[in-house]
Amino acid sequence: MMIDKKDLGKLFFCGFNYFDENTYNLIRKYSPAGLLVYPGDMNNSYELINVFERISELQNEGMEFLVCSDHEGGQLETIPLVPTTPGNFVYGNNGNNEMIEKYAATAAKYMKLAGFNMVFSPVLDIYHEGTSPVVGFRTFGKDPQKVAENAKYMIKGYENNGVASCAKHYPGHGRAIEDSHENLPRINVSLEELMETDLVPFRKCVESGVESIMTAHLIFSDIDEYPATISNVFVKDILRDKFGFEGVIITDALEMKAMSENYSKEEIVKRFFNAGGDMLMIGWGNLMLEDFAETLYRLIENGEVDIENIKKSIARVEKLMKKYSSSENIGFLKNFSQDAFDFNLDGLEKSFDKVYLISPQPANLSMADITARDYSMIKGNVSKYFDLEDVIYYDLRNAETSKSISEISENSLIIDVVVDAFRSENLLALHKNIAEKSSNVVYLILRDPKDIEFFKNSNYIATFSSNALAVSKAMELIKP
Repeated sequence: MMIDKKDLGKLFFCGFNYFDENTYNLIRKYSPAGLLVYPGDMNNSYELINVFERISELQNEGMEFLVCSDHEGGQLETIPLVPTTPGNFVYGNNGNNEMIEKYAATAAKYMKLAGFNMVFSPVLDIYHEGTSPVVGFRTFGKDPQKVAENAKYMIKGYENNGVASCAKHYPGHGRAIEDSHENLPRINVSLEELMETDLVPFRKCVESGVESIMTAHLIFSDIDEYPATISNVFVKDILRDKFGFEGVIITDALEMKAMSENYSKEEIVKRFFNAGGDMLMIGWGNLMLEDFAETLYRLIENGEVDIENIKKSIARVEKLMKKYSSSENIGFLKNFSQDAFDFNLDGLEKSFDKVYLISPQPANLSMADITARDYSMIKGNVSKYFDLEDVIYYDLRNAETSKSISEISENSLIIDVVVDAFRSENLLALHKNIAEKSSNVVYLILRDPKDIEFFKNSNYIATFSSNALAVSKAMELIKP
């Protein structure tokens, strides 16, 4: 093979449903240039920081990434730090392009602060009567010229503020009645009509300098027998040659049933890259990256994929990364938390059968306190690190428990959350009694350091914070 395998990693954009050591090793091995962060990994700002802490670990090893989200505004808003908006359909109907640019510029600043440097937006799909709900009000509207104008200003707002944009879903998903996540839509329309309608925004955005475009998994039966994603007509003849697009072409997610249930990996890889495509989007990176990467290696070695096309694709991705990739993100906040911990885990046994959590019921302790929300998140944060056998809740005011502590089985790890126990003899007695159920108890002291003196001869972690970041970092200290 004439190209380093690490360079071939630049041809992959991947989402990962979880980050464990196997995932880290997968990323290290195949070096995907793009990382897509899913909405389920950032339901709130705490989770978002956790994601970027993991990404930071890889960046600290010298890896570079385009870090992206599907944050479009309206129907699909995914990043919790970015202010919510009325959505693209409202923007399109309002017709205020300066407002669209202002929103994109504002969103880009928040994205950059978090650690994103790319967004899969804007949506250039045209609204057609009966269009699939997967398009919905992600579209700017039904007038191709207005959609093109709206999109141009959105792209300008993003890219002038350090976030690469990606126009989608080429050549337009608006005519599809079916959802390509579930089926392979077939559309009957002539190329002439498509050029005057759905393709207009893409041509206009190419003319105004958009730097990446995402394809759609749709068959336009009157134009080509293959889906646009792997169509020589749509990718090479129209987008590359006719429109003169020199930026990065990215597939929509390849696990979508339109592709995964109709075409082999070999056919997808061969046709996409030979047509002039650049990056394979693999949403299920944990499950599918290895197979697609090995397929690409094999096809290159067999001479079934044009090596010159591959070199051009790598160069295009490198150009985009050079302009936008950055290692600055909010992941440092989680490590910052652990630096302040006081802990003693010398007696912790790393072998146990079950894990129990003893946790306070959500309650604020004063008028100047909103930590009840933190306590409500403890179970979720601990569950990311341990398979909990059970959770026993206690009342911070009277120390009553939701279940009997006697139900805890022997040879268990007990994580006991301590909140201002020194203020109440009943609370102190409750926590002290926990140790009678197991010799393997970790007291997680979240607030006042005065509690340390009551548990300093036991396993404890004093976080000085009830914040989810601190709880997560404490779990990393405990986990085997």
